[in-house]
Amino acid sequence: MRSRYPKTFFFIYCNTKISNLSTEELAALKSLSKRKDVVIKAADKGGAVVVWRTDLYRQEAFRQLSNTSFYAKVDKDLTTTNQKLSKKKNYSGSH
Repeated sequence: MRSRYPKTFFFIYCNTKISNLSTEELAALKSLSKRKDVVIKAADKGGAVVVWRTDLYRQEAFRQLSNTSFYAKVDKDLTTTNQKLSKKKNYSGSH
């Protein structure tokens, strides 16, 4: 079955969103995504893509996490506890 989209379009992961990247742009993005010295993330605003050097990305993450106005250091991993709370809220229908 032929795709109803031209070759310059592709599906982004599992989403139904369509991108208009050219074949060359898609190849460049795939190549960048394999590199260990860069981090590729969606920007907070504007729908842009941001490419950071890995060392600078980690530095910025630690800078933000060090802001005690928003984050507190904990002595143990609370992932399991938070997952249970999240599931409980989802089942109860509250948000």
